[in-house]
Amino acid sequence: MEDVVIGRTSFGKPYLLNEAIQFNLSHCRGAVLAGLSRAGIGVDIECERSFTDLQHFYRLIASREERQISPQIDAVSLRRLWAGKESLVKLVGTGFHLHPSSLSVMPALTRGQGPVSVGRHACHLFWPPETHGLVSCLATVEPASPSLWDVEITDTKTPSVLRATAMEYGF
Repeated sequence: MEDVVIGRTSFGKPYLLNEAIQFNLSHCRGAVLAGLSRAGIGVDIECERSFTDLQHFYRLIASREERQISPQIDAVSLRRLWAGKESLVKLVGTGFHLHPSSLSVMPALTRGQGPVSVGRHACHLFWPPETHGLVSCLATVEPASPSLWDVEITDTKTPSVLRATAMEYGF
């Protein structure tokens, strides 16, 4: 059995050395989302949260195009917008060295899926249906059918109690 070796890009994104599988992870308050793909992948999951100034945060992260399409936003839509942007920067491996307002995901967001561009990268986004108050987004480099593992820890005091569900999403 070979050891799995994890490397890091210049921006710190982890990847598997000598493996044909790409992975990405995200977590929030007891929920974990893992994405696996033969091509590049980025995932994000966001829990319910309250914002002290939702519209101010929206103006900080939204692109000009997004603000023109939707001048105001509600909390769930803001989490979906953020999840799209975070999954994109995780896919391309830069993290938020790219400012969120430089990315536009709104056309794909309004359809629930679709192509977007990040510089020279052609990407595809997909937002699964919201479950248990969790909003998530998957970014890939090609319109494929990646597998998502949605792992929910139902009792944080007993980590052995968890539920994992494999879900297939197609574009």
